[in-house]
Amino acid sequence: MPQSPWPISVFSWFGHRLPLRERLALIAEAGFEAATLWWGDEEFADTEEKGAAPAMVRAAGLHLENIHLPYREVNGFWAREAGERDRTVGVHLGWLEECARHGVPLVVMHASEGVHPPGPGDAGVDAIARVVARAEQLGLTIALENTICPDHLNTVLAEILSPNLGLCFDSCHDALWSARPLWLLRKWSHRLLALHLSDHNGPGQKHLLPGEGRLDWPLLAASLPLDHYSGWISFEVLPEAGSRPEEARDFLARAYDKAQWLGEMLAARVLRAEA
Repeated sequence: MPQSPWPISVFSWFGHRLPLRERLALIAEAGFEAATLWWGDEEFADTEEKGAAPAMVRAAGLHLENIHLPYREVNGFWAREAGERDRTVGVHLGWLEECARHGVPLVVMHASEGVHPPGPGDAGVDAIARVVARAEQLGLTIALENTICPDHLNTVLAEILSPNLGLCFDSCHDALWSARPLWLLRKWSHRLLALHLSDHNGPGQKHLLPGEGRLDWPLLAASLPLDHYSGWISFEVLPEAGSRPEEARDFLARAYDKAQWLGEMLAARVLRAEA
């Protein structure tokens, strides 16, 4: 079977409670070429120093694909009160400055969070536009991830046409919450910047390894815009409940095999198109 021409990446939090340095070493040992980081303070609450994390990724021999910003307060972008919007913008600007200092080219963030965020509107778009403008100045790119409510993401991508803003497509979120699976991917295919790939067996079993749930992977592979997207095949996956830390190596080995399987599927698609 043809080998994948796409480099493969995995989220550094993959459900096993080990120090970050150990997780990164296991990711590299499994064969992944890159990792992504969560930028929430809780990731570094015990022994890790947040500012040292990007260097840890590189010291493990991995490329730092992107940093995922915290999302608990993103609905503040859409708040009625200007002060709340300003505060949310300020927090995100601070995170962008940190990412720029660490040489991170891409950040992932949410446009909204939860089932009932405030409705999208011009003031919220303006608030996010301020964040995007600063990203442009810093040489950063922002990828908005699809979550439960697609209206905010659609509004922002339609209104802010910056080349420094695009889509991070999460396959599990799309399958669980989209009324029309894959339509977001198809609508914004020309602005796809990042992937969060995983499977599911319903709302209680999310972020499974690809091929171990209900998602139609041949259909997803056929829908990826290979004429526009040449980035990472990136997994955001978790083990089954009750997995022990000592099983992390086996879990990552399975994840690596699944990444190769998906990459080979895409390579075969390219070969068919070229035939």
